[in-house]
Amino acid sequence: MFRLALALVMVSGAASAPDTAPPLTPAAPEVVAVEPGFATIRWAPTTDDVGVIEYQLHLVTSGGYVRVFRTTGTSVTIAEITGPAGAWVAAFDASWNRTDGPYLPLHGVPIP
Repeated sequence: MFRLALALVMVSGAASAPDTAPPLTPAAPEVVAVEPGFATIRWAPTTDDVGVIEYQLHLVTSGGYVRVFRTTGTSVTIAEITGPAGAWVAAFDASWNRTDGPYLPLHGVPIP
């Protein structure tokens, strides 16, 4: 014979509110190193009330092609940039709230 038992657990206290606040705006990215065929772009870290868990560097070429580089750090090395391009950084917190930083034109960057 089988018995089915149910337990009801009461938890005291109010439920925590969901995190809806995005991180602060990331600083503008800057090119810090250029080597033949490569460029390293970095930015200052930003903050959030629960912490930033990911940055995404968005690279847009003159043809409108977008590449996204995901990292938990504050720099990305990019290969094979040809022609004019631009970039910006998006910061994400644990609830995937997002804030985009300012755009960096890469027109004058000497990338072969």
